[in-house]
Amino acid sequence: MNYYIEEIRLEKDKESVKKHAGGKAREDVHSILIKEKYTPIEIKISDDNREKAGKLDKIKMHWDVYTKWKRSLKGLKKGDSIVFQYPILDHSLFMGRLGRKLRKKGVKVILLVHDLSLFRTYKDIKKSIKIRQYIEEEIMLKQAYKIIVHNEKMKQALNEKGFDVNKMISLELFDYIIPNFKEIPQREYKNKKTIIVAGNLMKSKTGYIYKLPEDVKFNLYGVGYEGSLQKDNITYMGSFLPEKLPFEMVGDFGLVWDGPDSDACTGTYGEYLKVNNPHKTSLYLASGLPVIIWKDAALAEYVTKNGVGLVVNSLNDISDIIKELSEKDYMEMINNVKTIQKKLLEGYYLKNALLKCGEKGIV
Repeated sequence: MNYYIEEIRLEKDKESVKKHAGGKAREDVHSILIKEKYTPIEIKISDDNREKAGKLDKIKMHWDVYTKWKRSLKGLKKGDSIVFQYPILDHSLFMGRLGRKLRKKGVKVILLVHDLSLFRTYKDIKKSIKIRQYIEEEIMLKQAYKIIVHNEKMKQALNEKGFDVNKMISLELFDYIIPNFKEIPQREYKNKKTIIVAGNLMKSKTGYIYKLPEDVKFNLYGVGYEGSLQKDNITYMGSFLPEKLPFEMVGDFGLVWDGPDSDACTGTYGEYLKVNNPHKTSLYLASGLPVIIWKDAALAEYVTKNGVGLVVNSLNDISDIIKELSEKDYMEMINNVKTIQKKLLEGYYLKNALLKCGEKGIV
């Protein structure tokens, strides 16, 4: 039998959380797996108060999470497969222990990676947090039957850290499910190009937004914007739920960039682009938009190979590049995007990765 874990978070403010789009990728995985006849195993989780607890209480809370998961999965049998969306929302120091028990039982655990802390290079991270990340993350990765990673760059980076490359499957892109997607207007060529920036707009994560070049027009969508609502070349358009955003975005390209600088993607978040599949890439392509992406991003090669956007060294290069872009070139990109868009909307990338996990078919 094929199963997957559905963690159900009891959020206090679901609307605000959803506008961050952090849960969109997980929700799409859920809908795709249901269509593929995977059976959900629900695990309900509540707000995490561990940061306020003492050391012994924290350990007890971690153990309680492990016990809850073990109890929920006790019915799994040898030969069964189960998909975990990783990292687990209700994290536990003992999750590696669970993975070991399932592996010895003959259950095939497939980890679908959304995010990995071991690639984050926080300078001020506490030693205790590093140890916790190792215990929670690296041990669990080593216990998995298969790991669906973002791309070939992430696969290579994990292999260099000692993980078995033979158990890794490249996702290529995150799928993006849009209800009623046929209602999205056809993108057209315009002489004046407008760049869309969608996502978390806080200075602490996307400081480059506050250093955008003045010779390009930008439309911003998302939460946490701390700048002027209207400048000569920048317009803040508001925040929208992930399923509504594709119908609201006005512009010609979607920007895939991160970090504090506009000359290159730097800092913790910028460096992460070298191995990461930003979910906003899927948002743009599923909405029919070509992308502009940093040349050293892991997805830059995919964008170039499939002809679905432009690769730049610096945001200051955008103006000259789009000035040279002809109507024919732009419409060719639009047509290439349509091919990828169809795949994203149908859940092609996850379904293909699962087929590879099973070698000759879905496990």
